[in-house]
Amino acid sequence: MTWQQVAEKAQKHRDEAIAVIQPPTPEVPPTLPLDVTPIPKASLAPKEVKITECPAEELVTLIASGAFTSIEVTNAFLRRAALAQKLTNCVTELLPERALTRAKYLDEYYAKHKKTVGPLHGLPISVKEHIGMKGLGLNAGFISWWDRIAEDDAHILKILWRAGCVLHARTTQPQTLVGTIQIRVAK
Repeated sequence: MTWQQVAEKAQKHRDEAIAVIQPPTPEVPPTLPLDVTPIPKASLAPKEVKITECPAEELVTLIASGAFTSIEVTNAFLRRAALAQKLTNCVTELLPERALTRAKYLDEYYAKHKKTVGPLHGLPISVKEHIGMKGLGLNAGFISWWDRIAEDDAHILKILWRAGCVLHARTTQPQTLVGTIQIRVAK
């Protein structure tokens, strides 16, 4: 497969995941300003903005108190991540099915036990694509590694999972990381 075919396949996969987000992600202007930071506030519902701009330590407290459910928080973060992708090309993969399944489990656990799973209960977390997630691609941005699949979750993801987080998006990594990987591989 050529690099163009791999890139097209990856973009199609990412865009298909974005397409299932409900309600649909708002469209962005065809010509973007240099500063796109005001666009989410103008494009998302006020509650979504409140949730996604809430500091993590406050958000987990609000979820733990029942003020927000894990599902509504996860949906807000999925929509914000999809919009961020349209604005900045920062997402390699959204994980709506996995994330919403996890959020539903967390809400059911909270309803049944009247307590959280852990200190990060319901907190959506995005993960750099080079960190292994079981069953998902693990290519660190290298075309030649496109077909590598993680056999297991990275240790840090297992820790975050046990703490109650929701893994909702996989994001691109900076060019400097790619340079570091290239140097290590070359040695």
